[in-house]
Amino acid sequence: MPDFYSQMQGIAKQLLTDYKQGTMTLDAYAAGSGPVYSPGPPTYTPQPFNGVARGTNAQDLADTMVQVTDLVVTIPADTLIPKLTDRVTIDGSQYSVVKIIRSPAAGAAVVWQVTVRA
Repeated sequence: MPDFYSQMQGIAKQLLTDYKQGTMTLDAYAAGSGPVYSPGPPTYTPQPFNGVARGTNAQDLADTMVQVTDLVVTIPADTLIPKLTDRVTIDGSQYSVVKIIRSPAAGAAVVWQVTVRA
């Protein structure tokens, strides 16, 4: 029998699929392949996901890293693990990752709340 968090991952993934907003990808960062002193340009590997994006709210703005113009993107945690070096592309527009919140904070992750900035 699957544990509670595994069930919640499935429910979250289904809801994000049902209510997805546009085309979204998590673009995974990889450093350039050259030597340390001149590594060359980084590469980003797009990983599509079904997610939702919203503007920031007063609770988000209590954190000094977050700005009014930022977006908060909800990403399912079943296969993707975002990093601060990654990018998020929403309908062709690229955004830098500013903040990542794992939900719940302990146990198996169900979703990631990723704050992004243009």
